[in-house]
Parts: sequence; C-alpha cells; structure tokens
Amino acid sequence: MIHLIIDTDFQMDVDDAGALAVAHALADDGVVSIRAVMLNTPSRWGAPALDIVNRACGRRLPIGTLPHSDESVPEPEYARSVVERFGEEPGAPVEDAVGLYRRLLSEAEPGSLTIVSIGFFDNLIALLDSAPDTHSSLSGADLVRSAVGRTLVMGGVFPEGREFNFVGDVALTRRLLMEWPLPIEFVGFETAAGMITGADLTRDRGSDDPVAHAYAVYNRGESGRDSWDPLTVFVAAHPGRFGWSHSGSVTIEQDGVNRFSADSEGSHRTLILPDADGAGVAAEIDGLLRRPNGSARVRYRGAS
Repeated sequence: MIHLIIDTDFQMDVDDAGALAVAHALADDGVVSIRAVMLNTPSRWGAPALDIVNRACGRRLPIGTLPHSDESVPEPEYARSVVERFGEEPGAPVEDAVGLYRRLLSEAEPGSLTIVSIGFFDNLIALLDSAPDTHSSLSGADLVRSAVGRTLVMGGVFPEGREFNFVGDVALTRRLLMEWPLPIEFVGFETAAGMITGADLTRDRGSDDPVAHAYAVYNRGESGRDSWDPLTVFVAAHPGRFGWSHSGSVTIEQDGVNRFSADSEGSHRTLILPDADGAGVAAEIDGLLRRPNGSARVRYRGAS
C-alpha cells in the first residue's frame, strides 16, 4: 500500500482536481491510501473546495493550509465556483499544514510515506524549517528523513526550460532543490503536455459531481486538460513501472530557467515517458478520472 500526502495548488489549474479524483479512484482500488491533502496557495476557497471533492469521493480527509488566506486570488478560480455551487459543510478537518505534516510524519512508520507535490513549495520549505514541537522532538528535516520514503514533484522542464510551479517562487524552488534531505523524482512539464484527459466528464461522473463541474468551469466547456498532476499521482502509485533518467541534479537560475545535469552523486532524476507509452497511460488515467463516485455525493445549493 502506498501512503500518499498530496500537496496541491488546487484552484490554479484544474488538473489538480483531476489528480485528486485519480487518487481517490486508486484508493477505492486499494492501491493507495490518502493520508492528507495540503493546500499550497492562499486561496480562501481552496480548502472548502478540497473538502467538497473529498466528500464527494467518499472520504473526508485532513486538509492542511497556509497560515493565511486571500479572497483576492486571481482567476481562474474554479475552487470558488465549486464552493458556491455545492456549499461549504461545517466541521471541515482543516488545520495548519506544517502542524499536520509534523503530526503525520511523527506517527508514520519509518520511510512509509510518499509525498506528491503538484504545486508550489511553501508547505515543504516551512516543514523543513519547523522546530521540535509536541508532535516530535525532531527538526522538520529530520522528520522528513525518518518518515518519507519517496518524494515526487511535478515541476520543471527537462532537460531545461521554465515551468509554472518552479517559477511561482524561484527562491523557494531553489531551496527545495538544494535542501530537501531525500532524493526527488521529477515529472516534467514535457511528459504530460498534450496528454489530454477529462473531456466530457459530466457524461460519466454526472452534472452534480464537483470534479466534472471544476473541469467545465475551468475549460468553459467540456474539453479536457493536460495531465501533469494526474500523471504524477499515477506514477506515485506505481513504483517500479516507469523509466527514469540517470541520477543528476536539477538547478534553477534567477530568471526561472531550470536545468538537469547528469551527476552520479546527484539526488534527482526525471521521468522518461516514451511516446509509445503515452496513449496507454493516458487511457488508464482517463479511466480512473471518469469513474463515477460509488459512495457519498454532495448536493449543490438548491438541489432537490
């Protein structure tokens, strides 16, 4: 069983909603367990929207948030539309992301957790900087060394380029690349660009499904989306299946350009997904994403 913590910029791009739906489908199949979902943007609407999707998929999961929220996060803001349509539910299990990370890592068996980062790095750097507390006498970095077995990051363009998650805060990205105390596996922009999944979701998930609604709002219609984040979750759930580069080091310049350099002593590697494999992987991801929820449904305001 793969034990996932998903750290997402849910609300910035709808493939985050797709990734969460894929994770829930994999959990339904007994492939993964989702320990928590962390939100790495200050969106006021992100946490309640995450809770809506989690409940619709039959799980009310802990949600970790940044210390502050902001109602002025610019469009596209599909998370707000999800909340306005389906309504917030009292008692959402929301807490500070760093505290939630420290609690989960302190309770975990050594090396048992997989962190999947599909957004920015605010939470991960704050975790590294965290001091001993009531959850653990270990520093944040030592907690990561103890509890985390695998770290996957959707970010970067390889062998080089500029990518959204990396350029959101170049200083934080550089710190992650230099200071994360474990190896990192990168799913680059190029691996899933053009891998479209999630078209016409209302046909399979239904019009009263928040994931289908998010895709329709974001796309202003029923077209799908490139599969960067769903692919990262899918890869995390299937260790040993995919090919990777040789060991190396990922670096980033001040202008946001990242590069991968081969280095036998490096702690980074990048996903290699041959074109011949792309269509089959896309079909598998699309099948998970399209799966109707067999458990709890949420109802939007005004529904009968």
